[in-house]
Amino acid sequence: MTPPLSPDLVQIAKLLDRSRPQVVVVVGTGVAINATGQPHASWLGLLKHGIRHLVATDCFTKNHGEKLESSLNAAFSPFQLQAALQHAETVEQVLNTPNEKAFAQWLESGFATFKSRNEEKAKAPLDALRDLHEAGALLLTTNYDSLLSDITGAPPVTWEEHADFHRVMTRQKAGILHIHGHWQRPSSIVLGRSSYDRVVADVSLQQLFRTLWLNWSWIYVGCGDGLDDPNLGRLLEWSKGWGESGLPDFFLARDDKAKEIAARPGKPPNLRAIGYPSHDELPVVLRSVTPAARCWPFVRVDDEFPLFHVPGASDPFPTRQEYLDGDVPTFAADAELTTRMQTHGWACCIDVASVGKTTLALRAATTHEQRAHPVCYLDLKREIEEEADASPVAAVNRLARPGTLLILDNIHYQPELARQLWQQWNAKPSDSRGRLLLVATRIHQPVVVTPEHDLTFFERHPANPAILLQPTPEDLGRLAKHLYHRVGCGKCPPMPEPPAEALAEWHPVYRAALNAFTFAVLDSLADFQKGKWPLPPSRASAWVRKHWLGKLDAPELENAICLAVFGAQELEMLVQDDALPHPGETKKLFELGLVAQTQSGQLKQYRQFELREPGWGRLVLAALTPSVDEEQILFATASRHLQTAIVLSARLRRDGDDVRLKRLWEYLAPRADGLVNQLWDLPLPYFPNLVRLAKSGNQPELASRFWKTIEADPHSFATRAWNTALHFVASFFDVAKQHGRDTAPLWALLESQPDKLAASAWASQLDQVGSFLDVAKQHGRGTTPLWALLESQPDKLAASAWATPLERVGFFFDVAKQHGRDTAPLWALL
Repeated sequence: MTPPLSPDLVQIAKLLDRSRPQVVVVVGTGVAINATGQPHASWLGLLKHGIRHLVATDCFTKNHGEKLESSLNAAFSPFQLQAALQHAETVEQVLNTPNEKAFAQWLESGFATFKSRNEEKAKAPLDALRDLHEAGALLLTTNYDSLLSDITGAPPVTWEEHADFHRVMTRQKAGILHIHGHWQRPSSIVLGRSSYDRVVADVSLQQLFRTLWLNWSWIYVGCGDGLDDPNLGRLLEWSKGWGESGLPDFFLARDDKAKEIAARPGKPPNLRAIGYPSHDELPVVLRSVTPAARCWPFVRVDDEFPLFHVPGASDPFPTRQEYLDGDVPTFAADAELTTRMQTHGWACCIDVASVGKTTLALRAATTHEQRAHPVCYLDLKREIEEEADASPVAAVNRLARPGTLLILDNIHYQPELARQLWQQWNAKPSDSRGRLLLVATRIHQPVVVTPEHDLTFFERHPANPAILLQPTPEDLGRLAKHLYHRVGCGKCPPMPEPPAEALAEWHPVYRAALNAFTFAVLDSLADFQKGKWPLPPSRASAWVRKHWLGKLDAPELENAICLAVFGAQELEMLVQDDALPHPGETKKLFELGLVAQTQSGQLKQYRQFELREPGWGRLVLAALTPSVDEEQILFATASRHLQTAIVLSARLRRDGDDVRLKRLWEYLAPRADGLVNQLWDLPLPYFPNLVRLAKSGNQPELASRFWKTIEADPHSFATRAWNTALHFVASFFDVAKQHGRDTAPLWALLESQPDKLAASAWASQLDQVGSFLDVAKQHGRGTTPLWALLESQPDKLAASAWATPLERVGFFFDVAKQHGRDTAPLWALL
């Protein structure tokens, strides 16, 4: 997740979250100076460039040119607008002599080769501005150059082109708005006093400006003294008449300049100055407000993406650079995927496990066309917490922008959610939603067996049915050659071409087992040099033993086997560090590239692990001699960590494996003391599931013991409840009632401190508060004191309402009405 933003940056981010954000980014000369390092990128530098051009063409004597430059320097230090305009007028008039062609030639000499330097610091602000443009912001500039068009691909549109200017404003056409003209249209250049006056006198243009100001928020970037610009200055002066009622505008500058702008007596009241420490921080600030910077629960496919090769590790994944360089071999299905994406904007790939579906998606994410645009990835085998700012549906709405590629992987685990996300994406205009790629594994028994929730919608879509990967024998040959070249680093002699007979022999064994194929090939490279092509599956086990298992000490090996069992069982579970046989013994597993880590909790204090590729689990277990009892390893892991026991039980019940669920709880029952000791470390929302699963596992006595432990320490329970979202507390009481527990003492303790209950309410969404109050009433509790406390702070109630999705606010009002509360004041405030 991204670090928290300042309140002003949060406001900009929310503006950009809209499907069609009403945001104008005003780009000044500071951006061009940083990008090019050219002196004539600034207004002062350009005027000096003009003077020297006039000296070089004998329009000015050298002496006159030097005097004019000296006078010009004085006009800019300190900056004197009228004097600067007068100098610019002189230069502009002489440059137009003897005819306008001379002026055009000067512009061409200054801007035809005016390009950004090929350095990260130079390109970063332009890249960030491109990201803002792709997020839907209009780019408007006072510069004459083509830098913004070069980075975005949008053509320059000058103030003279009223119709096109309006089309860009209304998103009927892509374009960069040049309010001081563009060098390729000399008549549009605004340099001296007379040309400035011409712009100011253009009534139609000024009306467009005012429309932009009234309906859009403006963000000034690299503008320096841009607020003194005669054109912008007149507009800003006019805007002061609207006072605080104008939409918020933002001036981004270094800290010292931002403080100066904020302290200006004549500053428009709606203009807010935002400072940053150094110019290097500007791209970071600009990117932080784009939707792609706040992509959670999606993650960015960038250098840190976990499915790229870990430097120095033994994993066979390609590096991101190999993808970017086109070194990862394509399959026959790549061409079909490209066609579908171009035709429909989306595609779905469904095939059996271990055939390279995710690798196909990463090839699509790193094409030449895509690499300059955001790519965001969501793995639906992960459980996604239900939080407003972590909603996948809200994230799709925020992220689906031109140029962006969204990847939904493993949609077979949550096909209903995948369809909701597809519908959210599909509902957006086709020219402003980017592209969507869905990936699923075809399994013999669906995880979700309800017919309307399976993958049929995507698999048999009438216009765009799912793509089958189906690696061909030739695909296997290309992959083998890639691995040979990659491991040999170009130092080995070229690999002989695998004969058709060998490819035909490999294909039935490995067409649905690319992980095993990869490891078998890596163990057979020396044989390939000699033209020996047999590739038995035992080769994969030999490679795993040599490069992974043989490099681990006993505790690390035991941890690796534990994670391999969870991967091989296809349980889609992360294993907590405390649940491993040897907590903390994972350093070598990371060095080898075997495992991935997820950190959770507010302080990222909880570490969870899994194999980086679940298919490796079966390969690791196949390499062990003797074999291990997988069920015993699963059960022992659950006995060490109560939360793991809950998640494992839920997975078994989800898969309909009631027999193994009962065996698990038979294993846990004699080890109940250890589980009970962990009870107060368990988050309260997990407890209802714990007792349900214990009963489903045919262990009612153990479930009763869990209840008695809670009831014996009501103060510890209350402390947990006051720090838990109220709808989870309501769920706890509902389950307790269903299990015949006496909840009155626990209710009484909670109600004894209404201030703490109210604090929990302010930290919960409004519908969750309504749910808690409704359950309390159903349990015969007196809810009047809590209602009164909430109603005594209408501003806080309103703030909670605005932070809650609209349809859920309605539920709260329904509950309030059913409870006989007067909702009129809150309605009026909203």
